[in-house]
Amino acid sequence: MYPDAYAHLYQKMEGFKIKIFAPNNRLLQGYLSANPSTRSTYDLAMKDATIDGLITMDEIDKLKPSQIFFKQNNPSELFILQAVNEFEMQKNTRNISAIKQNCYVTVKRKGYNEEEDIEEYLPIYEDLIGFVSITNKDEKNFAAGVEDSTNINIQIPKRNVAGEIYIIENQDRIILSNVNKDYSKEVKIESIDAFGVPGVIRIYGTYDTRSGD
Repeated sequence: MYPDAYAHLYQKMEGFKIKIFAPNNRLLQGYLSANPSTRSTYDLAMKDATIDGLITMDEIDKLKPSQIFFKQNNPSELFILQAVNEFEMQKNTRNISAIKQNCYVTVKRKGYNEEEDIEEYLPIYEDLIGFVSITNKDEKNFAAGVEDSTNINIQIPKRNVAGEIYIIENQDRIILSNVNKDYSKEVKIESIDAFGVPGVIRIYGTYDTRSGD
């Protein structure tokens, strides 16, 4: 591939105008061309929400995985940058992979409530932008037949706007809410992948049916 002196100008004319949340309450401006991702055709939620594309911007060195962006013509639709790489050689342009928000995630951790003198789950991160997909899976049971189980796959940004990493532990409890915040469920964490994708933490779990607080 060779650098094209006009490619970034075309991006600015034909791409979606986007705003990217950056430190110190800044909104960076960029231009996005995107295609629905072919990585996730097995799942309708992921097929609808994942994109691969190019972002062009003047301050390209400030474009980082984990950042949140939105299209200027649709500010309510938020995307998490899963990955940013330099495979694209054009001026001020990077290849990106991103996923669209479809939920909010609150993370609770067991702590001591001094006022009530009890241990309980207390919020440590509230209303994180997230994406969730749910897979129903049939597995062999010890008895005759199969057992139906639900696998919940959640993605949240790996870092906050200031660049600090979110620390999620297996003992934490997830409160999963839809984008309208009129429906929520508790999720028990089964495993966490904080390494595989540069911009997101992937949390795998099941609906929490445990009793008690």
